[in-house]
Amino acid sequence: MRARQFLILIPAVVMLPFSAFPKSAPCSTQRVLVTVVEEKGNPVLGLQKTNFRAKLRHKPLKILSAEPWTGQRRAVLLFDVSGSMTAWIPLEKEVGLTIVRQAPPGASFAADLFARRTEARVPFTTSSAAVVKEVSALDRIARSIPRKGRRTAIFEAISAGTSMFGEARPGDIICVITDGIGVRWTREGQLERTLLAKGIHLYAFLLITLGGQPGVGFPAASGRGGIEDLTAISGGRTYALETGLYPYRATLSKRLRDDIQDLSRMFDSQLQRAYMIKVRLPIHLKKPESWRLEVVDQHGKANHHMSVFYPHLSPCPTAP
Repeated sequence: MRARQFLILIPAVVMLPFSAFPKSAPCSTQRVLVTVVEEKGNPVLGLQKTNFRAKLRHKPLKILSAEPWTGQRRAVLLFDVSGSMTAWIPLEKEVGLTIVRQAPPGASFAADLFARRTEARVPFTTSSAAVVKEVSALDRIARSIPRKGRRTAIFEAISAGTSMFGEARPGDIICVITDGIGVRWTREGQLERTLLAKGIHLYAFLLITLGGQPGVGFPAASGRGGIEDLTAISGGRTYALETGLYPYRATLSKRLRDDIQDLSRMFDSQLQRAYMIKVRLPIHLKKPESWRLEVVDQHGKANHHMSVFYPHLSPCPTAP
């Protein structure tokens, strides 16, 4: 399979001394939903608390519990129908239809088709037929958008997607399918905090040409606050789908169909299998912070054949 997966490493924060506070204090513990996959992207099952090791600011973080989580996830699918996606609509449609059709029974989906604003929306439903119907109309909807209105509002669409869930539940997912070319937004920090506060994991299928262009090379898709950073910060991941050498001559070749099947299967498998990790925090967090969580063997050695996807730790609302 030629499709590439981006594993984003967020730089560690500067190490500062911990200031102790009572174990019963607000925000002294935090629960995070994490997924663990092996080299082929399949979920790893059967792990226990002793199989995980955590650090914050380079110091050990106590793991209180690690329980399998099999709750039913909800997913908002965001489809980019802006001008730069014109030639890639058939690929985008195939990704969306494959995700929905391969989803586990009872999975709940909503869909939002966006360019400069929302062009069409399907509220949450367990009926895959309703979502399939809307996704199948991507071509028609894209053609109906005036050319001058086909700029991309990626971050605004993600922000709007967070409100589609209503009351947040563990395991909520937003998945955006795009080429990553979008209008720069100045409120990415607020979006980052919203995703963490609601526990929403952001995933992205990034359509790129051979060699990594155009999407991932554009300022709106990379750098702090870009799609790739947001997926990593939220505990999701970015899937890169190579569409060929020429961005405006993309066709659904057998290779592309196989890649879409494989990546969609990986995504759908993570809709069901995860771990709820509870950690004790030695300090009040005033802002989202990166930390390190890894799988270890019985001797405490890191297992580099497994990848762990987890969100940044959320700031404490009552932090002084």
